[in-house]
Amino acid sequence: MTAAGDRPERLPVRRAGALMSGMDGHPWPALVHGRPAVLVPRRRDAVERLVDAADGWGAYLGGLSTPCEEWAAQLDGARLVARRPGGEVWLDEQLLLSAEWRRGALAHGAVLLVTGEFGNAAEVVGAALAGSLRVLAAPLRFTGRPVD
Repeated sequence: MTAAGDRPERLPVRRAGALMSGMDGHPWPALVHGRPAVLVPRRRDAVERLVDAADGWGAYLGGLSTPCEEWAAQLDGARLVARRPGGEVWLDEQLLLSAEWRRGALAHGAVLLVTGEFGNAAEVVGAALAGSLRVLAAPLRFTGRPVD
């Protein structure tokens, strides 16, 4: 997040690659309060991802945000592409998606993007307790089979 007059915070970006588990520092899918989410750790060895309140990012306080219509997420098979307002790719990843995650995505029509000061699944709780998680709900559309 940024303070007034500060430059927007940037997080690294990675192009789609191998399926990820959450313990290797790459984004991974999860269910947060029954809603489909992708947890995106900070990575300092790649291109940065913009995380700016002006784009709809907010602090995660246990509540769930409504979809930010300026964003767009598309799921084609296991590949999730999320785009910022204006169309810039924010996330492009192949994910290990369960049928439950896909059903949740169909039911909610959105995906929660969660990021912050964590490098893997073991560090998320600490980041949440420290108040460093940022969350955004992006409208989701399917271009392949939504459920296996």
